[in-house]
Amino acid sequence: NPNPRPKPKPGTSANVVDTVAKDEAPSAVPGGEPPCPYPWEEGRPYTEGETVGFRGRMYACLGYPYTGWCGLDAAYSPGVGSQWTSAWEVVGDCTGGGTRQPTGKPTRRP
Repeated sequence: NPNPRPKPKPGTSANVVDTVAKDEAPSAVPGGEPPCPYPWEEGRPYTEGETVGFRGRMYACLGYPYTGWCGLDAAYSPGVGSQWTSAWEVVGDCTGGGTRQPTGKPTRRP
């Protein structure tokens, strides 16, 4: 039988089983996003790949020639400014309101 029925965990009833989807790693945890980096600051110089957090999203500063716009003014505020896509890219989701130091280049992208 190519899809055998999962066996119950020891000490549980036959109706309770421990299963993992075929495309899901056993260590996958729902809502396991990393903590958000510090929020964006107007006037602060950012480097290529440096990340900021805002409303549960992590953004990375784009490379040259866009790097200079990352902290220029409110128009480039990630996710909300009228020109934010000219300076930032969405890296992924994060949790919290921006409570850790900004990082270098992101290690994984969605």
